[in-house]
Amino acid sequence: MTVGNKAGEKKEFDFAKLPAPERMRHSLAALFAAQSRRWTSHSSADHYWNQLLVFVRFLSRLDNPPGDLDGLTAAALKRWRERNIKTNTGRITLATIRVLLRADPRLRTGQVAEELARRVPQGTPSKQSYEDAEREQVLLTAQRQFRAAWMRIRDNTIVLER
Repeated sequence: MTVGNKAGEKKEFDFAKLPAPERMRHSLAALFAAQSRRWTSHSSADHYWNQLLVFVRFLSRLDNPPGDLDGLTAAALKRWRERNIKTNTGRITLATIRVLLRADPRLRTGQVAEELARRVPQGTPSKQSYEDAEREQVLLTAQRQFRAAWMRIRDNTIVLER
């Protein structure tokens, strides 16, 4: 599959190399192509491709991997969720694959649809914000530095005007 960006450059994604049955590869390629209409950069395509690779590898390691998307089970999707829900990167992967799979009409009803409808929680921040007292100290220091700089500029402007 070929995906273009705003600059008109093309990038190839080879679905034949995915470790999945042919019917599954065709279904995933169709979903990828439909989603790609919204993309304007190769980084979006790369993101979806990398998440898709993770998902297909997961499916290929199942005891009984599905031959196509209509063979996905709610149990497999629950395992997929449990595997990824604990980390920010995993939640991003879950959300990305969920967008793709929910676009398949065969997955819009039943237990699989219910599993795909489950919300993916937001990630937790990797950095802690300032506590209230720390924030006040930062603001006070910034105000003092700003005031001192403003006074120097004002005094120098007066000298220059003389």
